[in-house]
Amino acid sequence: MRTRMIAILAVAAGLLVLAVNVAIAALAGPASELAGLWEAHLAFGPAVKGELVIERGGDSWRGTITGAHASAPASEAIALDFGDGRGRFQGRFDGRSDAIEGHWVQPRAGFNGTVYATPVHFTGAGSSRWRGEVQPLNDALTLYLKLEVGADGTVHAFIRNPERNVGAFVKLTRVVRDGATVRLMGMQGEREAEAVTGSYDPVRDTMSFPIPPLGGTFLFRRAVQGSAFYPRGSVPGQQAWRAPVRGADGWEIATPEDSGLARPAVESFLQKLVDTKIDSVHALDIHAFLLARHGRLVVDEYFHGFDGQVLHDTRSASKSVTAVIAGAAERAGLGVSAGTPVYAAMNGGVEPAGIEPRRRAMKLEHLLTMTSGLACDDSNGDSPGNEDVMQNQDKETDWYRYTLALPMVAEPGGASVYCSGGANLAGGVTSRVARQSLLSLFERLVAKPLGIKRYAVNLMPKGEAYGGGGIHIAPRDFLKIGQMMLNGGRWKGQQVLDEAWVARATSPLKTMREVRYGYLWWVTDLKAPDGRIVRAARLLESELEKLRRDLRATVRAYAARLEVGLAASRAALESSKPAEELSRERLHQLRDLTILVRKRKLKPE
Repeated sequence: MRTRMIAILAVAAGLLVLAVNVAIAALAGPASELAGLWEAHLAFGPAVKGELVIERGGDSWRGTITGAHASAPASEAIALDFGDGRGRFQGRFDGRSDAIEGHWVQPRAGFNGTVYATPVHFTGAGSSRWRGEVQPLNDALTLYLKLEVGADGTVHAFIRNPERNVGAFVKLTRVVRDGATVRLMGMQGEREAEAVTGSYDPVRDTMSFPIPPLGGTFLFRRAVQGSAFYPRGSVPGQQAWRAPVRGADGWEIATPEDSGLARPAVESFLQKLVDTKIDSVHALDIHAFLLARHGRLVVDEYFHGFDGQVLHDTRSASKSVTAVIAGAAERAGLGVSAGTPVYAAMNGGVEPAGIEPRRRAMKLEHLLTMTSGLACDDSNGDSPGNEDVMQNQDKETDWYRYTLALPMVAEPGGASVYCSGGANLAGGVTSRVARQSLLSLFERLVAKPLGIKRYAVNLMPKGEAYGGGGIHIAPRDFLKIGQMMLNGGRWKGQQVLDEAWVARATSPLKTMREVRYGYLWWVTDLKAPDGRIVRAARLLESELEKLRRDLRATVRAYAARLEVGLAASRAALESSKPAEELSRERLHQLRDLTILVRKRKLKPE
């Protein structure tokens, strides 16, 4: 027995020595052994979601969600703060209909440092009791790390990030390995430098990288064949048209043939999308493709792990929604019109004393066509009204007041200059004249008529909705806005906008960046195969705008966590230069933006 035990112990010891030797050998391995696709996911929350119960008892409102409680004095306005970073509810009680409507405001998002509000729809649950479902915006980050061995043995690297496009700014070049230490190298200006240092665990075959600007430590594992890094897996197969799912969102479904479309052409386009080679950080990244024809949904396809339930960041495309809200408020008879004086509207309906003539002449239409004449140019990093300058400064947290105080550099109605602060101010004018929050106006005048039940609106430091872009919304719901405009302001029998407003909003009133512009809508004439000219009003943002917004979100999220100073901010942003594929003009614009951000001390909003 003793001999047998000794033998067993000897075998065990031998296996242990073998395992140690294998581990040591693995640690000493070359960087090429790390080649392949890696992915990491970091979830920030939110922790609070689910059923929210609101009760009215005596002289107070009481709210309960996930075991947390809050109360507030009974009035038409309801404000329930659940404390400890859980979130809060803000809404109103309508005594005539005995109903509550409002929004859940979740804690600042970890993935971009922004605060979002999402709608809560209540149903009666007895006397003075209502139930609603809180569905906050998902707060998470995904990183894909692709490592490939070059002909010279160098292990080249790039990062893809579907939520914020972080990889465009962390310009990785290669990976260097020294035992268990793994260094990702990247370009900082004209020189290569270490971007991030992590470790490799050969036993678990994982890599770990602490990345404070993105919220924590990312644990990378080797990706599987069906990874969402690819449009539809690494081997997508032949694509065929599939009928969109018939849901309760109001869309009627049609086949390509019923809509006058060639099915082979549709399938060929889908095949091109899924066959896209993801061979660099700049490869095409299409998350969804939807196509409506004659008011019916024909194509509803998703890629890279997205689906129809994911609220998508519409970025500056949702500037167009601000114009839609303004038009809906005009139709609703709330006193809003294209001719509304801006400064009087923002001053309680009274013109400010001593106002200069150019400010007195500024109307809502000038904000909608970006012809305000204010010193506000998003493509110029030295412009005081530049969106990044406004959002990174902390002297004036009321962004409406900040924009109103900008110097005048031209007469209103002149040349169009891209100005997100002006689009946001258009929302402020609409809200002030209508005497309702922009959130409430969107919910009541746009979302409800269009059957849009889920969305997330980004808020400013003062808690008001930002009208300069960034709404998260499901693609099928976003498509409804375009279809409604195409229908002359009508959706499912409801007239949301007057036809005259739609016509003017989508007319080529001005020219900006060599593209014609209406009321926060880009307007383009396309030539059809049969020679007809078809006008397209689109909600698209430029590549420059996309890169700028990604950069700003990354910077703001970093600042919100770390209270960084100038030196740390400069180091964090050293690799945040634009893609080499951009034109020379765009390169200069982004260079100026990067220099501007580096000069400022970044703080949380």
